[in-house]
Amino acid sequence: MDGTDTDAHASNLRHETMTDVEIIDYCANPPSKAQAAIPLGGFCNKVIPISRQAVVKYGPGVRIEEFTNLQWAYQHLDPSIVRVPRPYRFFQRDRYGYLLMEYLKGTVKRSITDISQTGKVGRAISHFSSFRSHQPGPLGGGGVSRGLLWSEGTTTEYSLCGSIERLEHWFNRRIKHESLSLSFKRCTFVLCHLDIAPRNILWSEEDSLCIVDWASAGFYPRIFEWCLLDIFQGKDGDFQGLVKETMEPLADWEQESSQLIEKAWGNSVRFHYPPTPPPESNVAVWMNAEY
Repeated sequence: MDGTDTDAHASNLRHETMTDVEIIDYCANPPSKAQAAIPLGGFCNKVIPISRQAVVKYGPGVRIEEFTNLQWAYQHLDPSIVRVPRPYRFFQRDRYGYLLMEYLKGTVKRSITDISQTGKVGRAISHFSSFRSHQPGPLGGGGVSRGLLWSEGTTTEYSLCGSIERLEHWFNRRIKHESLSLSFKRCTFVLCHLDIAPRNILWSEEDSLCIVDWASAGFYPRIFEWCLLDIFQGKDGDFQGLVKETMEPLADWEQESSQLIEKAWGNSVRFHYPPTPPPESNVAVWMNAEY
């Protein structure tokens, strides 16, 4: 998955018949040919090939929402525009989650500045935006909103239950300004990946792309995708700026909202906000999204 000859590190095990215990033991003591585990971010999650068909992603930051997000994305996205790994199964043991998924071959490029490639990333994001929901939250329905935008970690406030009020509550209490507030009631909730970065893009030999790491994905205002690109502008060279050039520009009101979202994100990084009860009026129970 990182451009090396990872086939050489794959075993001949069959993920279809391996038990949970066998998978846990394999991850705890991988054979020498599978030692090329790929570290993923600050959660110390890893990816290890099991065979030429499957890898297992495991660690304290691997949660059920990533599995259900991946299921949804695999079932609905057009593979001629963007591929995603097929999810096989998920289970949890103590603090660790284990996600078995398809082993897709490709190269991760540390820097993506080629206009044709950033154009393909932009096309994928546009494709994402064609899928919509009336309610915010993870793609699979229900669950906890996770990822870089929710920088404090998991609290009960992230369980949106499909409620726009809960989403507004999380951001408005972090804006820390009496005369400023966000409203998402005029927003359309579209599929957002929320971690578009070179490290999460695999390029095939044909230069088609596969986007991985769906832990943060969900139905949110399209402004959220813009905000993450803004927040991490320059972290991957010119990548974020080039991708934004391929996206539909924000309207004036969306630009104002994005500034407040980024302000709330910055405050959530600087300060601790103990969980407070979100508004319970009109809190909707998650229903199947209409696409």
